Amino acid sequence: FGLVLATTLLSASAFAAPKAGAKATTPAKAEAANVVTAKDPGKPLAFIKGIYAQLNTIAKTSSKKKILHKRIGGEMSRFMDYHAMGRRTLGKKTWTGLSEAQRTEFVGLLSAMVQKTFVKRFKPGTKVTITYAPKVRMKKDGRAQVRTTIRVKRTSASVYYSMIVKGGAWRVYDIIVDDVSQLATYKRSFRKILAKEGWKGLVARMKKST
Repeated sequence: FGLVLATTLLSASAFAAPKAGAKATTPAKAEAANVVTAKDPGKPLAFIKGIYAQLNTIAKTSSKKKILHKRIGGEMSRFMDYHAMGRRTLGKKTWTGLSEAQRTEFVGLLSAMVQKTFVKRFKPGTKVTITYAPKVRMKKDGRAQVRTTIRVKRTSASVYYSMIVKGGAWRVYDIIVDDVSQLATYKRSFRKILAKEGWKGLVARMKKST
């Protein structure tokens, strides 16, 4: 799994040429107090562990690569926030300047790019070993980062997940492999293309990549 994420980053880099008056319980406070409320998304570490458990189950129970890839892509749509990733990738100025149709198209292409590169490295029966850092990094604004180490045979990678709460649940908006941010990698490459080729050029490249 760590190798999959590392390859995702390399491919991305290569692409460039409550009611009023009520006091809300933030995710960070709920985590610290171990409080479960209607709006509490739960513990970030438990969320990431759940992702790994599901991906391992999918890999073990899918005998055909095509079916495996389709199921992995569907699972990614459950835990990834491509909208937040796209907004942060383009930056506030560019994002706010887009029409709703342009945003929808961009997020769709971005998710297709990420999934295509991600799932193709999975093979039926893939076995990985995951260890988790016990301390979760919590930000004042409620964001969280979970650190893991993934080992596949003799290869290992440190993989960090940056998450936000959306719709009452945790969602991943960035994956950092060996100190390289996926979001930052796309951000650099996309902005270079925008500067040279404009919006149409970026969309054309993304379509070609998918």
